[in-house]
Amino acid sequence: MKNPKVTVAMPAYNAERFLAASIESVLKQKGISFELIIYDDGSTDRTFAIAQSYAKDARVRIFRVKRNRGASYGHNHIRKHARGRYIAPHDSDDIMLAGRLAEGARIFDQYPQVGVVLGNAIVFKRDREEILGWASPLGNKSNRFPMKSGLLQRFPWHTFHGGVMFRKSVLRAAGGYHPGLKVAHDTNLLMRLWGKTRFYFIDRCVYVQRLRSGSLTDRLVRWDGSANVLTRDAIDLPQASRGVSFQLHGWKIRLLSADPECFSLLRKNLCCPVRPWSVPAKFGPSDLLLNMRHKSSGVFYPGSDLEACALRRWWEDGIGCSFSSRHAEALILLKTGQALPENALYHNILLFPVSFLLLRSGATLVHGALVSKQNNGILFMGQSGAGKSTLSVVFLRSGYRYYSDEHPIIQMDGTGVVGKSFPNRIALPAVSLRNFPGARKKFHYERSVGKHCIHPQAVWDGPLGSVCRVRKLIFPKFRENGGLTLKPLSVAQTLDRLKSDDYYKMNCGYGQRDLLWRTHGAILNRLAHEARGFELTYGPSGIPDMVKAVEKA
Repeated sequence: MKNPKVTVAMPAYNAERFLAASIESVLKQKGISFELIIYDDGSTDRTFAIAQSYAKDARVRIFRVKRNRGASYGHNHIRKHARGRYIAPHDSDDIMLAGRLAEGARIFDQYPQVGVVLGNAIVFKRDREEILGWASPLGNKSNRFPMKSGLLQRFPWHTFHGGVMFRKSVLRAAGGYHPGLKVAHDTNLLMRLWGKTRFYFIDRCVYVQRLRSGSLTDRLVRWDGSANVLTRDAIDLPQASRGVSFQLHGWKIRLLSADPECFSLLRKNLCCPVRPWSVPAKFGPSDLLLNMRHKSSGVFYPGSDLEACALRRWWEDGIGCSFSSRHAEALILLKTGQALPENALYHNILLFPVSFLLLRSGATLVHGALVSKQNNGILFMGQSGAGKSTLSVVFLRSGYRYYSDEHPIIQMDGTGVVGKSFPNRIALPAVSLRNFPGARKKFHYERSVGKHCIHPQAVWDGPLGSVCRVRKLIFPKFRENGGLTLKPLSVAQTLDRLKSDDYYKMNCGYGQRDLLWRTHGAILNRLAHEARGFELTYGPSGIPDMVKAVEKA
């Protein structure tokens, strides 16, 4: 066929099981002139023989190489020989549904500014002969797609390759697929095209995607399209990189980065030794590894599966994080030149990923302050500005032991819930300093956070706490003209307050929420039953009597 309108690109490698059905689904397309180019990528089975059996059809062209080069190379080879104005990728084990080529070509003809057309898929578990459902490039929520056919305003992170069509001129201008990528080559190409051409979404199923068990796409569908599950077993660690580490209750937390600012940020915020370390080949079972990298906004070549999924949030917010599926490792990507407030940087490179990794061990961070006396812990929780830091200073000055002012660890054990320290500096707003006459000189103002900071041992000279039993939960409210009111809460009320915690709400949005969200919820539920909850309303006049009131409650 001399002048087909569409070229169907089908790289094939050892695809004898499904190749015939895939080819026939393409040849059944009607209402459009097209060619099918089959590229045998060094197959060792009957793939080439099966493809040859369709060579009598004038629409079929076949290429063959002796050595396997990968899907990216195959698609680039087909593009160079394509005669059609539009190119439709199609995997050798998928089924093309009726009307896909004609509908895509119609959109391209109608909208000259559109360079990419994409649609939905029916997902089929090929080893179980089981239909899993629909999959949309815009994400699946309650089996309803968030928009109808039309031009896209946001990047389609859930796209499957077999549902995409390209304008060949746009594909050529982008340089085709990145040849060095073994996975995520399709997402990489779409990311490079986004912003250079318009994307059009067709709200209909255009093909059947056959999934192999354990494949990356299988995991993507199984967890509703979450990019967090595109993970690998280990992060590639450049041997020239530097790192720091600190100990936390048997966990060794290690931060790898080429940015000295990250290291100084940890040393300034943590009240425990932060030591340099060199990058070894392997890590122990109790190591939590945080790999922080800078990435240019002009380059979208993911170096690993882990990096490919971190790009999703990085693309939108300038900083993204992803987690290994089998090891306690996190990759943090930060856009080169991205200016983040110090507090936001500290949370993103340390607290958020550590919270996620701790959950896999049955522990979690909470947004609160923890103090104790005689191993009886009091946990103050609430939103920013509730007065948690002020209360922790009040109790420290009354002889209580310090554990954390901002994000203690809570964990279930055989007899209840324990609180563990995450030693950080204490930070108070200027308005709170008036409650501590004579102590103002000990605090120093930190402009980056807009608060007055102090090492906890400057308030109480005893050793920092390690582990205590959480006996009481205090949810404070400050009132300028109020006195002191302590109201007991029921278990249900306490649990409701606990579930408004920032870390819990954050973990609700992760792709592994079916496991981690339940784990987090189980910890909070146990805490609500084991500890007594109180709502504390106080003002400046009530501070002197606060410690005694809480102890008697």
